[in-house]
Amino acid sequence: MSIESDVLKKIKPTAEETESILNRAESLKKEILKYVSVHKLDINVKFVGSVAKGTFLADPDLDVFLMFPLYVSR
Repeated sequence: MSIESDVLKKIKPTAEETESILNRAESLKKEILKYVSVHKLDINVKFVGSVAKGTFLADPDLDVFLMFPLYVSR
């Protein structure tokens, strides 16, 4: 086995890990959307980064972008 394949085994998620990561991302998005709905907020929720692009490695961060309307002050 090469060093490259050893490294890939450590950083590339398995099919089960990929499914778990995507399920957790979807669960997080649902919770955020539920909060947004309950509080009647005008916010769009979008995943960005490696999870959104499908290029994540094992143990990724979930990058969530909340898009507020222009009329919302900083």
